[in-house]
Amino acid sequence: PRPRAVDAELQPTIAPRVFVSQATETPDELIGRIRQDLQDADETGLLMIRFGRCGAVRSLVLPGDVPVLALEARPCHSGPLAGAFVYTCPSSVEVRRFRSEGRTHAVVVEDADARYCLFGGLGNLNPKSSRSTQTAHVLGQLDQILERGGFVFADLVRTWFYNEDILDWYG
Repeated sequence: PRPRAVDAELQPTIAPRVFVSQATETPDELIGRIRQDLQDADETGLLMIRFGRCGAVRSLVLPGDVPVLALEARPCHSGPLAGAFVYTCPSSVEVRRFRSEGRTHAVVVEDADARYCLFGGLGNLNPKSSRSTQTAHVLGQLDQILERGGFVFADLVRTWFYNEDILDWYG
């Protein structure tokens, strides 16, 4: 197929936004700032990846039923959070949210060119179960949500898996 010309006015459906935490900013203040910034920009949060000290990132939630990933990262200051990376779309775009185990784990957004499915926070509720059981559980969650959204595994473009201790996983 021939490449299409790109319209100079074309706006992406999904856009990444970076929010860096200030040294004196509490987790609630960071969430308030993100919420206000998205409201001012007339955008909807789709997926949030938060970075910071372990205890702080696990409790930080962006209101609006957004899937969340928590990654441990040392901030460049003495505060508990390094910041957050939030995928957004215009508020006028329809967002379908998929819940399992009491949380939103995926959102689906569609535009003229593609359907997008963003996942966050899939995991095993029993970390003491065997590695094969944990893997089967997460892949089962992924399969169920893909099916509910009208996708199959072959539709996946990229996946990220975060293990708490990657070396221990192979030990």
